[in-house]
Amino acid sequence: MGTILSGIPLGGANKQRKLARTPVFVSHWFKATIMDWMMSNNDCYAYFALAGSFDPDAITSQLGVNPTRATREGDPIPKTTLRKKCSRWELHSRLPRTAPLESHVSDVLDQLDAQEIAFKGVSQRFGGIMELVGYFYDSYPGLVFEREIVERLAKYGLSVDFDFYGWERDETNRDTGQTRS
Repeated sequence: MGTILSGIPLGGANKQRKLARTPVFVSHWFKATIMDWMMSNNDCYAYFALAGSFDPDAITSQLGVNPTRATREGDPIPKTTLRKKCSRWELHSRLPRTAPLESHVSDVLDQLDAQEIAFKGVSQRFGGIMELVGYFYDSYPGLVFEREIVERLAKYGLSVDFDFYGWERDETNRDTGQTRS
């Protein structure tokens, strides 16, 4: 299947360009290529998270999956005198941060599906969350979840948290310290 677009420029290099008035069929490959180009200057990722009063090592044992990151309630927060108010257990997407957010969500769900029953249990017990993070420098490509993704999120009873940030080209990303110019 593909996507219907209209307003595609027609004509050769030496001809006056006109916009097509009829829809044009665009393959998923072409659509993915456009999305890759739009995302190339953005920084996005997704991850499954649990937060609460629990032992992160016990969650790891129960799931049989190592977290990407885990913290324990009461642990010191680096460079402050504060302590963590709750434990966290996170499983991040394995994709590059230039990939579209929909792909990151799908990758995290694929990891959950490998231990479906165990992830359903901890998600229900501790309120599992699908965290989406996006730093959009040049453009916001939009976000669309196909029905299958929505059904998979619901299967685990996940809430979804959107942390999206728009950055001007000369601002500094707080997570990476990179300055865009």
